[in-house]
This record gives sequence, structure tokens and C-alpha cells, in this order.
Amino acid sequence: MRQVVALAGGGLRGARLGVWGLQPRHGRGVGDSAAVAVARRLVLAGATVSAYEPTAAMAPGVELVASPLLAVDRADVLVILTAWPELGLVDLADVRRAMAHPRLVDACGVVDRAEAEALGFVVAPTCGRPRRVADTGARRRDVPIA
Repeated sequence: MRQVVALAGGGLRGARLGVWGLQPRHGRGVGDSAAVAVARRLVLAGATVSAYEPTAAMAPGVELVASPLLAVDRADVLVILTAWPELGLVDLADVRRAMAHPRLVDACGVVDRAEAEALGFVVAPTCGRPRRVADTGARRRDVPIA
């Protein structure tokens, strides 16, 4: 949460946040989800939160959208809270173009930090790891993102 606040300029009131992932990948219900708890805290702190979640989990006060790119449309910060494999396949250049400010908090190590920085993202210090696109056999462009 501190990293999100820092990248949002020191406060969340009025910030637009794109969130990727609300539901845990390993069978727990959304009620047990740490990601939903974080999203709720972001909303309570005054942020507008749009989230993409492949399983269509709900979080009070969070707008659920149909794709990762819609979640980051005009966002000040992208916050990745669940390590869904398809999120690592989204083209970061497309994400960069969709955002108001290219700032990233990747709590799950989904994106390649060096690639994000090369595209001009401000990346929270402890975030990111190399992409493992080969694990799925898919290419980034194989994933519908809009």
C-alpha cells in the first residue's frame, strides 16, 4: 500500500488506479483474498479503482472491467495483485499508452522490470521479475487485451 501511495504522489484521494487480479489463483474464495482487501483499502483512501479479474470476482466500490487494458485506461498507477499467467502476456507498450502516468506496483512479479523501465514506467523498488511467457507457450499478442 505504501508503494502505491508513493507512486500516486503521496496520497490516493482522486487517484485513478488500475488493478490486475482480485481472486487468489489457488482455490480460496474472494472473501479470503488479500487482493480484495487491498482494493477496498485503496477505495476507502479515496482512489477510483478499475480492476480486471479473469474469474469476475467482486469487490465493493471497485469497477470490474472486461480487460487488462480497460483497467489501466487513464490510470495513474497499475497495481498487480494476483499472478494470473495471462497478465504477464499483456504488451507493456499498450499498457503504457493507455495510462495517464506510467507507474507500476507489481506485488506478484508478473512483469519484466527492465522492460517496464525501458518503456518509461516508474516501477516500485521491490517489484517485477523476468516474464515467463514460455511457461504457457503463448506469445504476448495471443492474449486478447481490449
